[in-house]
Amino acid sequence: MESVARDRLEAELNLGPLLPVCVEWEKNPLFRASLDGVDEGGRPTELKSPSEKVWNDILENAENSVAYRRYVPQVQEQLLVIEAAEGILAFLSPDGTTCRHFMVARDDEMIQKIIEAGERFWAEQFVPDKEPTPDPERDLFVPTGESAMQWRALAKEYLKRSERVSELKTNLDSLQVQQESIKKTLVEMMGEFLMADAEHLAVTRYARKGTVDYKRLLKENKIEVDLDQYRKRSAEGVRITIHEEAGISLHFGPREEEEKKNNEWFY
Repeated sequence: MESVARDRLEAELNLGPLLPVCVEWEKNPLFRASLDGVDEGGRPTELKSPSEKVWNDILENAENSVAYRRYVPQVQEQLLVIEAAEGILAFLSPDGTTCRHFMVARDDEMIQKIIEAGERFWAEQFVPDKEPTPDPERDLFVPTGESAMQWRALAKEYLKRSERVSELKTNLDSLQVQQESIKKTLVEMMGEFLMADAEHLAVTRYARKGTVDYKRLLKENKIEVDLDQYRKRSAEGVRITIHEEAGISLHFGPREEEEKKNNEWFY
């Protein structure tokens, strides 16, 4: 919705084209910003597309709304980087028909805090070139040493067997389609009969009750229930995802330099 918000804001404020650009502070390139737009006067513009609930809070509380207070520091960081005295924070209505904008004046006190916090974070985390302790719940496990060799061997075997499983599933799906076709014909042959038994094949027709929509039942009867107290013990699940490139080439060695250049990531 960013382009919609940009067009809407340009029309409502009679602004020239808002140019989206990426910038960094000349005095310290550590501080950078991706600007949703810069007007002819050099003012940065930050565009947001909130939900209905957030939008109503903005209309009712303006500068005291949660969204405004949350994003003002982001605009201040942009004012730091682009060295401007004023910026625009705009929110697009959920239906995309209008914008609620705020002029954000430069706050040198907040900007100084941003500079100090940013430089401190850089000095403590990046300058020592020391990797922080991984968080098992948020970071990736990366096998090393003997574990890496074992992982590589197991991955090869898993991929090889996955191809075989895929082939078998394809054949199974085809057989199941054929079986369903035969079952349908047998039932049609039975007419109104509910049971049949011939040529080592017994067929029974029966009715199954539909499932109960408990969520709707509780809502329509205005019954409030804490479902967690009836929830069974949680169980750990495991999902293995095969990357698309694995189906092209099962190559586990170091990538060629040319391949590295063509697959760099940019943030």
